[in-house]
Amino acid sequence: MRITSVIAWFVFAVGVLPTQLVYAQYVPSGRISANASPEDVLKELVAQVQTGTPDASFIGPQLWQIIAAQTNNSGIYPALVQLGKIDEVEVIARRDLPGGPLYSLRATHGRGETTWLLGISYDSHKVEYASFGVNSAPQPLPPQPAPTEPSSTSKACEKFPNLCRP
Repeated sequence: MRITSVIAWFVFAVGVLPTQLVYAQYVPSGRISANASPEDVLKELVAQVQTGTPDASFIGPQLWQIIAAQTNNSGIYPALVQLGKIDEVEVIARRDLPGGPLYSLRATHGRGETTWLLGISYDSHKVEYASFGVNSAPQPLPPQPAPTEPSSTSKACEKFPNLCRP
């Protein structure tokens, strides 16, 4: 009986525990609080991609991969570096999707403006969607899904599936 308990502990320690640790390494919990302002979230996101320090506890895995692909794994967007630090952020619009809010934002930098679509997940507490334009008009948001419309089939959920629940 004692050998069995030792074997069970060994299987847990060698088989299960390392798997959980590796999983935790690649799927960190999000750190955006439920009451975080979109302005502060955008300022932090821009600071990360201006300095090449994207944070996996702040950015969802698909967006992380997109940033890596678009920046040749540097995590730096040169256009944002050239614009400088954000001085002011204005929320243009907000859409509440089943999985989290989607914002249209305008940021004023030291040397220009950016417009953003920014999606923050209620479930992961991370930025799951982000797109920006430099010195461009604000990007329109999709229409708010109707309350009776199934969330997974709305036009907004088709465009932003990470912010919708099945």
